[in-house]
Amino acid sequence: MLYTVTYYPAPGLRKRQNFADLAEAKAEAYRLAANLQKGEISVLKLSNRDYSAYVHAVAQVQPTGRSLDVAASEFAEAVQMLGKRTSLVEAVRFYVEHHATALPRKSIRGVVDEMIAAKRADGMSHRYLEDPESRLGRFAKECIGLLSDLTSKDLKQWLNGLGVGARGRNNFRAQLVLLFNFAKHSGYLLKNQPTEADSLTKAKDTASAIEIFYPSSSPDCWNMRMTA
Repeated sequence: MLYTVTYYPAPGLRKRQNFADLAEAKAEAYRLAANLQKGEISVLKLSNRDYSAYVHAVAQVQPTGRSLDVAASEFAEAVQMLGKRTSLVEAVRFYVEHHATALPRKSIRGVVDEMIAAKRADGMSHRYLEDPESRLGRFAKECIGLLSDLTSKDLKQWLNGLGVGARGRNNFRAQLVLLFNFAKHSGYLLKNQPTEADSLTKAKDTASAIEIFYPSSSPDCWNMRMTA
């Protein structure tokens, strides 16, 4: 024998539950009655169409762990912030594409060592490697942490504190660009956007250029001068 508990959680909607045990059926009936008395079962007068939309919305939100009212509030706030520029889905898609969360967490020292090792494996000469080993070695020594955490502001601040001239600063900058590009191609940084080093501007080199003038009509006279 089956015992049926019938109740109406909303106008026009009837639900039934079957129990093989009378005690269980009574317990469920008392629980539903208590919930109804406390207002935990909706008593809003919803049309069948509205109720169907409500049930669908609840089902869609449930996997997120948010309640329907919270989800609706967040949605409304996001739409207001975006205005008519784009849809919420497109904005989220753009964010996900440009803010990967699964990138390897590589230290500055580790990436510098990897890059030098890769260049050496490619057959680069010891003379060629002296420059990146020296400049990036100093960078790794003075900047401790994860490469992906560095911003263009951090890099600019470090370059400005080197105490070198414009030409030296530009040489350091060039090595930083190489390092960050190596990290991007190695999958340590996002591949679909510029690195933080790309936005570093070159310092204006105002050093004087040297011009050499060949001998004049007098074979014993050599003219050399510095011009700005």
